[in-house]
Amino acid sequence: MNGLGVLCTIKDGRPIVCAVLLQGEQVSASVPTLIDRFDHITDPRDDFGLQLLSLGGALESRLKDMVVDAAVVRSMDWLQSGRRGDWMQKRYCTEGVLLSIIRSFVQRTAWLNGAAVGKTCGTTKAKIEEQAMSISSACPKEAIAAALAALTIAAGD
Repeated sequence: MNGLGVLCTIKDGRPIVCAVLLQGEQVSASVPTLIDRFDHITDPRDDFGLQLLSLGGALESRLKDMVVDAAVVRSMDWLQSGRRGDWMQKRYCTEGVLLSIIRSFVQRTAWLNGAAVGKTCGTTKAKIEEQAMSISSACPKEAIAAALAALTIAAGD
């Protein structure tokens, strides 16, 4: 089975996306294998709408060549600190674009925060992110954890 995990961050006002594709069984004793990684950094000279179009086109192009059984877009964890603003709106918008494009290719697509990723995998956010780091330290742990949750979702059918 293949599980896709996608993480969006906003840096300097522009969306940056990392997607990882794991192959294996999250529920088995073997460790899933990282088989693909996709990074897209939008052009800072483009306005936000064009950045989303660019991201959407790049993601769509990659998904056409991937076999994905389930996907999880990692949503932002709730912040109690009151830090709000433009970056939060941009992240939600970007996650919406990611969800809609991925869903057009992958029937089992979910939008989960860190706690929900852990719960989906039958553990906690901290433990699933620790497992994610053991798979690859070169990719964001949140993206790998999301891919692990996608494998769990794929195995549920």
